[in-house]
Amino acid sequence: MTSHTIINFIDDKKIFSKGENSFESGHVVCFNYLSDVGILSGQVHATMKNKLYDVKIFFKGSDIDYATCTGPTGRTKCHHMVSLLLHGHKNISVTDVSCS
Repeated sequence: MTSHTIINFIDDKKIFSKGENSFESGHVVCFNYLSDVGILSGQVHATMKNKLYDVKIFFKGSDIDYATCTGPTGRTKCHHMVSLLLHGHKNISVTDVSCS
């Protein structure tokens, strides 16, 4: 996954920028990557609230298939998704991919 992949999936510069700020501010609390089924999941702090949102990103091969978030706009695409994707991009190593 590249930052270009994330930008293409979100397709909104404002949302991407807000997600970048969220990531850089350390709003991703935890994350888990299940390479065998292609799911990246985690919890991301709400921007101005003491609240956590559950985010899941589903991959089809190396492409993002779809994503969900329990935040108010999470049924479509939101900055919490961007934050988790950027966190995964920076923290998932090729050695985290299971061998077949």
